[in-house]
Amino acid sequence: TLFSSITLYSYSTAQTYCSVSGTDCDVDDEITNVTIGSINNTTTCGTNGYTSYTSPTATLNTGVGYPISVTVGSGGTEHVAVWIDYNQNGTFDTTEFTSIGSGNGVTISSTITIPGTATPGITVMRVRLRYNTALTDADACLSYTYGETEDYEVTIGVGTACSGAPTAGTASAPTGICSGVNFDLTLTGY
Repeated sequence: TLFSSITLYSYSTAQTYCSVSGTDCDVDDEITNVTIGSINNTTTCGTNGYTSYTSPTATLNTGVGYPISVTVGSGGTEHVAVWIDYNQNGTFDTTEFTSIGSGNGVTISSTITIPGTATPGITVMRVRLRYNTALTDADACLSYTYGETEDYEVTIGVGTACSGAPTAGTASAPTGICSGVNFDLTLTGY
């Protein structure tokens, strides 16, 4: 087997996302925990109902379904949705929306599958909770009175997650390789 190219990806978090303001989460219309991948973040009501977290982070690989759970306060019927900026254009598109569900003082669970077309690199995942009214795919930036919004930094990884230990295999190359000379590297049993 010959390797003819290696692809490197650059990562950027230079995007500016729409702000949300004036949301009140002081009466238990709040997110108290978000868990997905390596993120397991217990939180309290953010200032004006908004918090941006750059830590903890998670790597979410394309083609993989990730369980997500969001624990909500007991202010009433709380509706939860998530947007991940898969194309990293600084906008939460309607195609980047996942409805997680609704409940009151419970943990709401669902699965988010990262599309194979997602751009590799660091991006933003927005988790929103809204009291008494379901969130739609167009509501990533909507202002409303009761609820909370949390933004998380996530990394979109390439390919699917693997399970089990990899087999190392054997690499072989011709002897006497000199600088500036092309050669074939052969891998077997990997």
